[in-house]
Amino acid sequence: MLRRLRHLQCLILMMISFGIWAEPNNSIHDDKVNIGVQTITFFDSERETPIITEIFYPADPKVKAFIPRDVWKREPEARDAEFSKLKRKYPLILFSHGSLGSRLDSVWFMYALVKAGYMVASVDHYGDTWNLTLPKITLQPWLRAKDISFALRALLNHPAFKDHINPEAIGFAGLSQGGLTGIWLAGGEANIYPKPTLDNKAMIDPNLPIDEAMIDGIHYSVGRKNYNDPLIKAFFLMAPDYGFVFDAKGLSKIEKPIYLISGDEDKVVPIQLNILHFAKYINRHQLTILPKAGHFVFLNEPTERGGAVLLPELITDHPSVNRHKVHKQIEQEAVHFFNKQLRKESS
Repeated sequence: MLRRLRHLQCLILMMISFGIWAEPNNSIHDDKVNIGVQTITFFDSERETPIITEIFYPADPKVKAFIPRDVWKREPEARDAEFSKLKRKYPLILFSHGSLGSRLDSVWFMYALVKAGYMVASVDHYGDTWNLTLPKITLQPWLRAKDISFALRALLNHPAFKDHINPEAIGFAGLSQGGLTGIWLAGGEANIYPKPTLDNKAMIDPNLPIDEAMIDGIHYSVGRKNYNDPLIKAFFLMAPDYGFVFDAKGLSKIEKPIYLISGDEDKVVPIQLNILHFAKYINRHQLTILPKAGHFVFLNEPTERGGAVLLPELITDHPSVNRHKVHKQIEQEAVHFFNKQLRKESS
């Protein structure tokens, strides 16, 4: 379902001028915290995979900032600005988007963390984005964990960023299949990961050109390996999916703190089969269920232009749900969680 919606969204967005994603208007940011943004493409030579990463950070407040034109609401960003001089090292949060999504789908979350004094690195998962979909890649979601681990180490060694990151304070956040990515990185083992069948819509998007030969060409035992990343200390997971590939034994291996959050009206990733399953077997977890909220409440709010071109499923919430207010609640929970786990602040 999620991949089908993303596939249709891709067709719509491809008809929009590419400039809509980056062209600034004349709105200048004058708040105390400037949001710096840089785009870096790392390259994993072992897998021959480019990893486009959007990096958000506290920037020099004297630099002018602009609101990018977009179908999603954005805040003023200081493109390629220098870091703020107020602090030398920051906690770092890695972010993983959902299936056929984008590193900018939940940019509201990045802004909130930067304002709270964090750096955020949001990764595009090569071959599993709305503008670049490689069917064989979508059959191997464990590659996402490798993307995140590679991007993290690339950042820690990058001359422009390494001196600004506190290597002892690294966290992770993910949405939907990005949440699954977090379960792997936290040390969960998907030891009942099955070989998919063509009629398994939970694992295969019927809109993608996938056949038996492609399925047979992949070794699914790789999905049952342990992808624990020792550098990542805490995980904030929004509507994580693929609960059916983890049993009690695989989830009990997770020893790191996990924050789980989902909407009780999620029709894409039902909570009974997913987040409640994870909560049942992960020891160190916190759980929040948002009333009447659906799966896409975690995406950005649309602009007026976005309301005209984006699929209604992506931007329409239950009448009782105010997406902006839900985001504010999630921001507070995320900042409190990461402050406690990475900055060791008291409750």
